[in-house]
Amino acid sequence: EDCSWSLLSSPLSINAFYIRQINSVVVPFGLLSGFLQYLPNLPPYISDAQISFVLAHELLHSVDPTGLGWDENGKLSDIFDPVSLSRYENKLECLEISANTASSQEESYQGRRVRLNTKPEVTVAETLCDVEAVKIVSRMFDMTPRIGGSTFTPEQLLFLNIAQGFCGVMGTAAKVIHLHLSPHSLSRHRIDNLAMFSRQFSTAFQCPVGSRLNPPNSCVVFGSRVNQ
Repeated sequence: EDCSWSLLSSPLSINAFYIRQINSVVVPFGLLSGFLQYLPNLPPYISDAQISFVLAHELLHSVDPTGLGWDENGKLSDIFDPVSLSRYENKLECLEISANTASSQEESYQGRRVRLNTKPEVTVAETLCDVEAVKIVSRMFDMTPRIGGSTFTPEQLLFLNIAQGFCGVMGTAAKVIHLHLSPHSLSRHRIDNLAMFSRQFSTAFQCPVGSRLNPPNSCVVFGSRVNQ
């Protein structure tokens, strides 16, 4: 069927999104244009990692808590049997609790202390897609060659490259508004979650078990802990 994509998003938008009713990922030109430059001297784990992460994240919305009720044709359907759904919900609860515990923080605003608490029931879908997307991307690329003059390994550079997509400065008032209106955690917490639930990150940066970014019992929603 013909679809007027301009009704869904401006071509100049820099935000990709998933539409479950038509089982489609929309990547506006405004976002894609930043990745269309031909950079022959950069290895793919640098030039293609961020856009690969974006696409993987959006595709994973088809199996997040809001996408499970839809089949491949965008029709309402129970795609999990009751036993699988129960296991999925238990694993998701683990992720929700772990991410929420790590994301609480306090800041000063106009002489008062303000506690910034993420609402885990709101952000868990985005957290799941972030966590699983970085696992996919970290297994996609041939980690050669090394970047000349860099002290980081290719594996470390891949994670740093993805994390830079979330870098930015936000004031306390803006953070409060963001947490009220957005389904995403704050950027710093999104980066932390990417690391906390990634075995590849812990290996690349040699994070000891029990450290902040390598908790001893990190949650695994898809796959097994051994294969993460």
